[in-house]
Amino acid sequence: MIRRTQLETKEQKIAYMKTKMSRPGIARIIVFSVILILLAFFSVGYTYETFNTSLKQQFIDVDDINNINIDGSDFTPGFRILGTGINSFLALLTFGTYAIVILVVSAIFIVPFRFIGLRKNSIVTDTEKKTTKAVFAGAVAISIIVSLIITRMTMIVPLLIYTAMWAFMAFCIYVLAIMLHRDRGSGYNDAQIRNNGGGQIDK
Repeated sequence: MIRRTQLETKEQKIAYMKTKMSRPGIARIIVFSVILILLAFFSVGYTYETFNTSLKQQFIDVDDINNINIDGSDFTPGFRILGTGINSFLALLTFGTYAIVILVVSAIFIVPFRFIGLRKNSIVTDTEKKTTKAVFAGAVAISIIVSLIITRMTMIVPLLIYTAMWAFMAFCIYVLAIMLHRDRGSGYNDAQIRNNGGGQIDK
């Protein structure tokens, strides 16, 4: 590992900085982690709600539909089919509402964070890029695993869709931006190296 006392040239200090996360970079990692925890909480919560109410309990109890006779004809089977259709529609509507809420909440948190926390002149080190990817992958994995556990592995499609809503948003808007970020000019100037803890560069 390169010691700071051994850094004598600008190239060496730049190489050192590429492995050392800047203070703003650490702050970005912390804030991003908090946002992902919040979004995972929404995903897990709505997955459990779908499991516990929307798909587990019927809005209309089809079994209670009996002996519906009109002009001497038995319309019970038809009304039972209608009740089942209404239940399916309401369950799908609830499912869609949850997905939209997750998407909106994701946009509310991730979009401002992307443009406020990551600017064109921000220093993004290799360590920050790797840490961001690891945090993102970990959050997605934990969200899926927890959802599978609390729903007894019965809500696979909803949990995947709920998780995909915020994961896709976070990846496309922030993670991808971090990975493709390029430093302006030579990448680092005297002031940036001092602010990053690298000391004054040699001319």
